[in-house]
Amino acid sequence: MCSAQLGCHVPDDAGCGQALSRRGSLTLKDDANAARDQLIWKWKGAAAVAVADFGDPITSSAYALCVLERPGGTPGVKLLASVPAGGDCGGRPCWRLAKGGFRYVDSSAAQDGIRSVQLKAGVAGRAKATMKGKGANFAMPPLGLAPPVTARLVRVGTARCWEATFSTPTRNDATMFKARSD
Repeated sequence: MCSAQLGCHVPDDAGCGQALSRRGSLTLKDDANAARDQLIWKWKGAAAVAVADFGDPITSSAYALCVLERPGGTPGVKLLASVPAGGDCGGRPCWRLAKGGFRYVDSSAAQDGIRSVQLKAGVAGRAKATMKGKGANFAMPPLGLAPPVTARLVRVGTARCWEATFSTPTRNDATMFKARSD
């Protein structure tokens, strides 16, 4: 599990909601100008997710995204980006209710470079989660990752998590990692 307070813990958590095959994606772009570094993670669930599974990020549920790689089969943490519960982003609440779930928006990307998070409940194949980050506050790991790579979104302090594994990236070099889920 990953947590902004505790860091990422491995081995894997067998209880994480898995992404549908080819319906999860991960893009990490390392630009020479750190202000243009970018993270895009998308997940569409193989099983149903209830709104209650997300907790209440407006008041109490924080989230962390961990990216893990497995050089030689041993899992290791490459990236940890988190967003707290509640908060004020540009004079508005960071988190708000959205259709079927919650949405986080911080155009300043002050928290670990994260600009947006979307959590949407739904039946199998319709539940989804996304996290996007960009800019100098985003701590881009060195790229050229060792597949399989797993991206895991964790509701901090709980066993709730959603993940996708990426074994065959379409691009994996020093400037970009891009893949669809297994």
